[in-house]
Order: sequence, then structure tokens, then C-alpha cells
Amino acid sequence: MNRLGGVQIDREGDSPLWIVRLTGEHDLATVDALREQFAAVPDGEPLVIDLSDTVFLDSSILGVIVEAHGRSVEEGGRFALVVPDGSFAARLVELAGLSDRLPVYRSRAEAVAAT
Repeated sequence: MNRLGGVQIDREGDSPLWIVRLTGEHDLATVDALREQFAAVPDGEPLVIDLSDTVFLDSSILGVIVEAHGRSVEEGGRFALVVPDGSFAARLVELAGLSDRLPVYRSRAEAVAAT
């Protein structure tokens, strides 16, 4: 399996909502590429980051997610993080205390509806 993860950016229909989906494994080796992908999302537009297909991530990736959240909110945008129950990402987000700081949803559908 390729150690580096992938990133897919989608729009939600005709809405201004952007969905950034991380797949596979992400760590310090993918931080710069991930920052570039987040920079492609226009400031102030609603953003959903979907970790449903992420099998591993470390604290450096959580830092990039927190940066994206800060930029989004600072520009007046809405933000949601998708972290399915029982996933590696869910445990890491909980341990880092991000579920208290960021709007976290268990499914993409919930996040889209809330954003």
C-alpha cells in the first residue's frame, strides 16, 4: 500500500460548499501538499473536511485542519469535520480535544446538512 494519502476536492452540487476528502495515510510527509489543497478553497466559502476514508493521520495533519478551520471562520465561512465513530481519526480527534473546538459530525450527510 502506498504510504502517502490522497486528497479529493469536490463541490456539493451547485452550492458554494467545498468538500475536501482525505484518503489513506497522512503524516508530516503530506502536510505541504495538504496545505496546497486547502489553499485551493476560496476564503469564506463553506468547507467540509471528510476523514471517513483516512486510515492514519498524525498531529501535523490535525494542525493543518485547525489552520483550515481558523481561516474559514475568520473569513466568515462555515466549517465541518467528518469523523466516523470508531475510526482511527475519531480517536485522535478526541484525544487532541478537537471535538470540543471544531464542529465534528459522524457522517458526510450530517456535515453537509449542518454546513
